[in-house]
Amino acid sequence: MKSERGHNGHDGAPTNGAAASANGRSALGHRDTFVEYRSGREKVEQAIDLLYRRKLIALCTFLAVMAVVTGYVLVRKPIYQAASIVRVELTTPPTNRTEEKPPVTGSDPFATNERSITAELFFLRTSDAIHERVVQRLQAESPGDTVVLPGNHIQFVVPDNAASVISIIGTSEDPEKAALFANLYAEEYVHLIQRASRAHLTATRELLEKQEARWRENLAETEGRVEAFMKQEGVVELDQETKILSSQIANLEIQYDETRLELQTRQAELQLFEQELEALDSRLTRRIASDVDQRLQTLQKDIAALRAEKELTEQRYPNADQRDELVRAKLRQIDQRIEQSQEEADHLAQQIIDQGSAEVGGTGAAAALARAAELRRKVQQERAAIGALENRLLDIEGRLERYNAELRTIPEQARELARLERARERAEQALQSVGSRLQETRIAEESEPGYAHILRRASVPEEPVNAGPVSILLLGGFLGLSLSLGLAFLRDKLDKRLYKPEHLRERGYHVIDTIPNMQPLIEEDHNGEAFLEQDGKRFSTSLVTLLNPMSSVAEAYHHLRTKIQHSRYGHSIQVLVITSPGASEGKSTLAANLAIATAQTGRRTLIIDADLRRPQVHKLLGLERNRPGLVELLHKDSSFDLEATRTGIDGVHALPAWNLQAHSTKVPSNPVGLLESPTLWQRIVELRSLFDMVIIDTPPLLVATDAAVLSTQCDATLVVARAGKTKEDELSHAFEALEEVGACIVGVALNAFDVSMAYGHKYKYQHYTKYGQYSKYGYYAFETERPSLFQK
Repeated sequence: MKSERGHNGHDGAPTNGAAASANGRSALGHRDTFVEYRSGREKVEQAIDLLYRRKLIALCTFLAVMAVVTGYVLVRKPIYQAASIVRVELTTPPTNRTEEKPPVTGSDPFATNERSITAELFFLRTSDAIHERVVQRLQAESPGDTVVLPGNHIQFVVPDNAASVISIIGTSEDPEKAALFANLYAEEYVHLIQRASRAHLTATRELLEKQEARWRENLAETEGRVEAFMKQEGVVELDQETKILSSQIANLEIQYDETRLELQTRQAELQLFEQELEALDSRLTRRIASDVDQRLQTLQKDIAALRAEKELTEQRYPNADQRDELVRAKLRQIDQRIEQSQEEADHLAQQIIDQGSAEVGGTGAAAALARAAELRRKVQQERAAIGALENRLLDIEGRLERYNAELRTIPEQARELARLERARERAEQALQSVGSRLQETRIAEESEPGYAHILRRASVPEEPVNAGPVSILLLGGFLGLSLSLGLAFLRDKLDKRLYKPEHLRERGYHVIDTIPNMQPLIEEDHNGEAFLEQDGKRFSTSLVTLLNPMSSVAEAYHHLRTKIQHSRYGHSIQVLVITSPGASEGKSTLAANLAIATAQTGRRTLIIDADLRRPQVHKLLGLERNRPGLVELLHKDSSFDLEATRTGIDGVHALPAWNLQAHSTKVPSNPVGLLESPTLWQRIVELRSLFDMVIIDTPPLLVATDAAVLSTQCDATLVVARAGKTKEDELSHAFEALEEVGACIVGVALNAFDVSMAYGHKYKYQHYTKYGQYSKYGYYAFETERPSLFQK
C-alpha cells in the first residue's frame, strides 16, 4: 500500500502541481484584467468628475468661443477664386540667323531661349508693367473709381506635375471680379511676352529699313553719275581686265558692307544684353564687382582675337588640301587655346554665380543670378563675334587696298568709270541683300507668337473658396470644446483646494469622516433661513442633528461621533479639541452638531467656546447673553455652576466664551496667556468628573496658537477642513503646528462635502445627499407632527 500510495503520489504530484499552477496563472490573469479594467474605469470617472466640477468655466469658455465664431460668421464675406492657365514654352526653336545664338531681348527679362518656371514666376511677381497695365484697363472700365489692387488679389502658382504651366489665380469678394483679375493678368502677361519676344526682330527690322532707304538713295545717285560720266567722256564700256578687277573690288566692298552691317547689328545686340545685365544687377543686393570680372573680360578679348586669327588663316587657305602641316598645326594650337580660354571663362562665370547666390539667397534671387550668368555668357559670345568681325573688316580693308593699288595703274578715264560702275554694282547688290533680309525679318516679326499662351481662361466661380457657415461653426465648436476642456483641466491642476476625501488620503492624511454639505437640506426644510425660532428660542438651522435627526447629514455626524470614540484603541476620548486651518470652515457648526449627536447617545456633553476672538457657539445654540462663560470660569474666585450651563437640549451643556452682557474689559487682552494658565488645567480636571464628553471649539490654527495650546491638555484633536475652501498648504501648516506641540490628532473631518462638486456624478457617497435612498428613513413622523426640540 505504501509503495502504491508513494508511487501514486509521485506520479500524481506533477499532475496536480501543473493543474494548480495553471489555475494560479489563470487566476492571476483574471485579476490583472480586473485591475486594468478598474484602473481604466477610475480614469474615466475622474475625467467625468473633473468636467462636472469645472463645468462653469468649461461652459463659459465654450460659449465665448462660439460667440466669437458666430460673430465672425455673421460679418465675414465670401471669398471667390478664379484661375486662368498659361502655358510657358521653356525652349524656343531658333530661326534665321538666330541659330547661332539666342535672340536679343533688351532689358526686358521675359524673352530668352533658356528659361525656367522659377525665373518666370520671379519676374512675373515683380513686374510692375503687368500690374500697371491691369490697373489701367480696370480704370478704363470704371472711369470714376480708383482702382487699387492689393497683393492678395492675385497669385501665381505652378500646379503639381506641371513643369511648364503657370496658374494665375484671381481672388475677390465678387466672383466676376475674381475671374476678371485672373484673365487680365493672363492677357497682359502674354502680351508682354509677345512684345518682348519681338523686340530683337523689331530692332533688326528698323535697322534694315534705314539701310534699305540709304542704299536705295545711293543706287539712284550712282546710276546718275555713271550715266553722266559716260555721256561726258563718250565711253561705252570697260575692257575685260578692268571689269574683272572692278568686279573683285565691288565684291570686297559688298563683303565689307555686309560685315559692317553685321557688326553694327551685333553691337546693338551687345548693348541690349549689357543693358539687361545692368538691370538685373540692380535687382541684386550687391553688385558683384571684383578682379573676377576683369579676368573674365580679358579672357573674352583673348578668345575674340584667337577666333579672328583662326578665321584669317582659314580664309588664306580656303582649300583644306592646300594647307601644309605647319598651317594645320597652327590651327590646332589656336583651337586648343580657344578651348582652354573658354573653360576658364566658364569657370569664372560660375564663380560669380556662386558668390551671388551666397550673398543674395532665395529662389527668385537664384533665378536672377542664373539669368545674369547667362547674359554674361551671351555678352562674352557677342564680344568674341564682334572682335572676329572687326578683324575681318581689317582683312577686307587690306585686300581692298591692294586691289585699289592695281586699279591706279590703269588710265584715269577707265579708272573713274570702273569706280562709278563698282559703286553702282555695290549699291545694287547691297540693296538686294538688305531688301531680302528685311522681308524675312518682317515675316518673322509678324509671325512671332511669344513663348506664353493662354490654355484656359478663368470662368466666373459659383461657390466661394472659404468654408461655409456650417463648417466654420463645427470647427468653432471643436476649438471651443478643446479650449474649454483644456482650461478646465488647467484650472483643476492649478487649484490647490481639497474637494474630496481622496485628495486628503493621497496626501497622507487620515480622513476620519466626511460631513456632507447641509445647505440643500436647509433650503428644502427652512427656505434657506439661517436661524429658526421655536419655543421662544432662536437657534441656527445648521443644527441638523437637532432639527432633522433622521437626515443623511445628521447620520454623518453620528458616524463621526462613533469613529472619534473608537479612534484610539484602549483609550477613551473625554476631552476633544476641534479646530481648523482657517476661518469660515464650519468648525463651530461641526462642534455643536457633534455635541448634540453625542448627547443623543445618553452621554452628558459639554461644549466650550474657546474661540475668544470670534465666538460662535452662543449664536448657534441661542444662549442667553447673561450666561457666564469660559472667561468667568477661569477666575480663581468663581465656581462652576452646572445648572447655568444647561441649553434646554437633552444632555447638552454649553459654556460660551464670556458673559455677553458684561463689559468688554472682561475680554482678555492676551487669550493665549489665559488659556495657558494653571487654572484652565484645574478646570478641565473638574469638568472630566462632571461630564462624559467635553468638546472645545478653538480658533483657527493659522490665525492663533490657541488650539495648539489647548491640544496639549486634551485627549485628542480633530481638524476640520472645508471641501472646496481649505487648501493643501493651509492644512499642512495646521498639522505642523499641532505636531510641534505633540498633539494627538485623531484625523481630518471633511466638512461641507459637495458630492457633485467633488465627483461630478452621484456614484459615490450617494447616501449623503438629500436624494439618497435612506435620507428619509423614519422621517415621516416629523412630517406629520414635529415635537418640541427642547426640554419643557
